[in-house]
Amino acid sequence: MNEQSQALLSELQHNWSCKEDATNTEISQLLMLVGLTPSVTNVIYLFHSPMPQFNWSSASRTRQAAMVGFMELAYSNYGTNQTFHVSDDGHLALLHCSSNTAVVFQDETNGVREALFFRVK
Repeated sequence: MNEQSQALLSELQHNWSCKEDATNTEISQLLMLVGLTPSVTNVIYLFHSPMPQFNWSSASRTRQAAMVGFMELAYSNYGTNQTFHVSDDGHLALLHCSSNTAVVFQDETNGVREALFFRVK
């Protein structure tokens, strides 16, 4: 995370409105459904990995493809920027979705914390 990313993180934590701030949200549940441990690293992996192959003869593979598709659709509502700004230790990531929206993911002992911020106008 460079100085500009750190400044943005500070700005949104102090001046933006936090709509949601929770641990083990739907993204953590999705990670577990596809066999991954909830972590910032795996959130980034899930966003950037190819869609699991759909397979009518495999219910688990079909469910994984559907869940990843739903996650991508849900986060696409916040914008199209999928660039993560990651802390040096890899336990915090900022996804600056648009000029008015950002999501912060942070590792915690019991899962991944997700905070959704909107710019206050």
